[in-house]
Amino acid sequence: MSEEVDRNDPELKYLSVERNQYNDPATQAEWTQKRLVWVPHENQGFVAASIKREHGDEVEVELAETARGS
Repeated sequence: MSEEVDRNDPELKYLSVERNQYNDPATQAEWTQKRLVWVPHENQGFVAASIKREHGDEVEVELAETARGS
């Protein structure tokens, strides 16, 4: 079954990528500077982190702050 997608659906913004934002050189420079990575986590699957230092094959990361509901 092929269902027509309503591109004006306000909920579609949660499923689509704003390409202009990611193509912006300033945004790309910010991501490169932070050196963001995903790190496996025991309870949450993966969490965001930034690379702080590299020692040969080892990498030291700092976990990003995340909002958690109780």
